[in-house]
Amino acid sequence: MYGTIGLEMVLATLVGYWIGAWVDARLGSEPWATVFFLIVGVAAGIKRLVTVVRRALREDGDDGVQAPPGI
Repeated sequence: MYGTIGLEMVLATLVGYWIGAWVDARLGSEPWATVFFLIVGVAAGIKRLVTVVRRALREDGDDGVQAPPGI
C-alpha cells in the first residue's frame, strides 16, 4: 500500500493533464483547461498522500511517536 504512493501521485497528475488537454482540444481553450485539470490532478495526488500518511500514523501509533495535532 505504501510503495505505490509515488505512482499514484504521478498517475493522478498525468490523468489531470490528459483530461485538460482533451478538453482544450475540444473547446479550443488552450491552455486553461490543461492548467486547471493539471492542478486538480496534483491536488488529488496530494490528498491521497495525506490519506496514506494519516492511516500509517494511526496504524503505527504505539511506537511512542505522536502525530502532530490535526492529523
